Amino acid sequence: MKKVKHHLILVLLLTVLTACECLAYEKGDRFTDTDWNLTFYDNAGFPVTDGEYQSVKWVTEGKNKFLRFELRNGDKGLSRSDDMERHGAPYWERAEVKQEEMLERNKKYSLEFEVRFVSGFQGERENFFQIHQYTSGCRLGPPLMFKAFSHGLLAIYSRDPDDPNGRKIMGRAGQVIIGKWTKYKLVFNTSGDPEVSLYKNGKIQIKGQPFHIDDCGEPHFKFGIYRPGDDEFGGTQTSIADFDKFNLKIIK
Repeated sequence: MKKVKHHLILVLLLTVLTACECLAYEKGDRFTDTDWNLTFYDNAGFPVTDGEYQSVKWVTEGKNKFLRFELRNGDKGLSRSDDMERHGAPYWERAEVKQEEMLERNKKYSLEFEVRFVSGFQGERENFFQIHQYTSGCRLGPPLMFKAFSHGLLAIYSRDPDDPNGRKIMGRAGQVIIGKWTKYKLVFNTSGDPEVSLYKNGKIQIKGQPFHIDDCGEPHFKFGIYRPGDDEFGGTQTSIADFDKFNLKIIK
């Protein structure tokens, strides 16, 4: 009886500490917070809401509010390319948002943000952050992709300018840490010969590595969960990630 009582108390405490802003979002809806200086929006649409389940929602713990992304097996993205077989996957699962304003060229930037992997991220090629460049006049892939892959390892990939569909690994950033907030800091430039450095919880992971932004591209950020679907080998696991405190600065 005591165990049951203690369990009920724990459930009540969790209910008080964690509150969900469960709204039905539509394509074009904007996402920002008081401790962010960037605004993002839903540019492709999110997988269909199913009862209380939502692929994207605001969550509050205590006084902290953050954006949570969740993908289940078969949560196919709504972008036209997500329904196509490509890059070794029959379809692609996606719930992500895009930066509202593009980055300026020939500037040096510092971007800080926090991520908490709640569960999952043990599959293959689960992207959670990108520096993208795609626009209507430049349909090219992202210059940088942050991926969790091969049983929880983190890796940064850059686009190969000599192969439109090619990727090459830039560096690794340790293991996916489940249940703890991780602070990331990117220092990069958008010149004709851009370089990037990555810090994780204040420790350098990648230093001054070159990457490529195409002349026609307009660099910007995207984040959420974007991964290959699986309809042959048991499906994908549910992955949940929280994002918070996006702050961008121009370094003079």
